[in-house]
Amino acid sequence: MLNLISGKEIVGRINDKFNLDYTDWINRTPLLIADALRKINIPMTYEKVRSTVILNGYIGDLPYDLNYLDAVSYNGEFVDKLEYINNNITDIPNQGVIIHFYTLDLNRHITFTIQDAELVLYYRRLPCVFDFDRNIYFPSVPDNIFVIEAIEWYIIMSLLIRGHKHPIYEIGSNNPFLNPQIQWETSLKKARNAIGFTKEDRLAINVMKTSFITDFIDYKDINFVPNITIS
Repeated sequence: MLNLISGKEIVGRINDKFNLDYTDWINRTPLLIADALRKINIPMTYEKVRSTVILNGYIGDLPYDLNYLDAVSYNGEFVDKLEYINNNITDIPNQGVIIHFYTLDLNRHITFTIQDAELVLYYRRLPCVFDFDRNIYFPSVPDNIFVIEAIEWYIIMSLLIRGHKHPIYEIGSNNPFLNPQIQWETSLKKARNAIGFTKEDRLAINVMKTSFITDFIDYKDINFVPNITIS
């Protein structure tokens, strides 16, 4: 099992190492970190979360860190779903008579049959840490120096490609030590070797990531991580 640290630590390392004279790049780092992890090909298992959402009328926003919604409960009882989040396929209700139900749409909204209801969501997300200072989630990353350095170079490369300027580093520089793109390509290989997953390891973890229970299960026996309330 990988030891993880918050991606926010990478932000601190970048500030110390590269001395950027602006801060608007920080809110972009969660997506850049996630993209770098994907390119490094690091399989990450999902963590289970229980979160409360208070509807505005009949509609509420799904948490933006939600990857798979397992179940929804209202007043301690699980309720039926009529739609999947990814398409418009309709489920056959579990009960013969529907008292309450929820629907999901492609805009990541949840709609319920009772106005201003408080719903409990049980879902899966990639490991992340909420930063209350910036009100954003930072992905968790393996606590491995080669992975961390690769992510740092990927972020710097991405910022420069987007037009940011740095007094020392430059895309296209003939000096490989001052070219973040070359540094990223070099550190990418080191990061992949450092993690050292075998083909069988990756296959097993990918199966674990994508094989989730679609029917209702007894969540009393599952240790869901409490999340912040969304209203």
